[in-house]
Amino acid sequence: MAESLFSKREIVKSGPKIKRAGCNLLVCGTASAVTRQQIDKLLERHSYEFIQLPPGMLADQNRGDDFSKTVSLTRSSLLKKNVILTIASLPNSPSVPRRANFLQSADSIVKGLAFFVAEVLAAAQPGLLFLTGGDTADAVLTSVGGKGIRILGEVVTGVVQGTLIGGPLEGLPVVTKAGAFGREDTLVVMHETLLKKV
Repeated sequence: MAESLFSKREIVKSGPKIKRAGCNLLVCGTASAVTRQQIDKLLERHSYEFIQLPPGMLADQNRGDDFSKTVSLTRSSLLKKNVILTIASLPNSPSVPRRANFLQSADSIVKGLAFFVAEVLAAAQPGLLFLTGGDTADAVLTSVGGKGIRILGEVVTGVVQGTLIGGPLEGLPVVTKAGAFGREDTLVVMHETLLKKV
């Protein structure tokens, strides 16, 4: 599971016990319906601010005022509460781009999401960084200067926990999950299990 998510990352299956202080930041870059259901269930049970980021803003490499303002607002929220970041759904359009252009656009959006997260974390470190979707996780780790994850075990089956290796956020607790993996209550169980470990 961990190896499939981080094929380009150093995996170290040892290390210190996770120490958490601060709010949770959940970054969900996958369009999986499974993850969407898991987020809905988590929002029903626990207090999170749910922030949907416009894909056009993320893909725009000019990083305009909207980008900067949203980063600032997200930082402010994360200092006070748990936050979920997702990419807003693209509206259906009769002029669907060709597959090559779509994939290029999707890659730009994921990289933009990763850059957004790095900008948020530059001034507001969470107690836990949760990443769902392999491409999202790899892009975020690259953006924050991480060289790998020190794997400490599973929170629940298929949901891996560890700490960040390398970069200015060395030691940051990280949890990863494949986008389409898990039951409807997987994020709820993850949240409640980690809460008991504090």
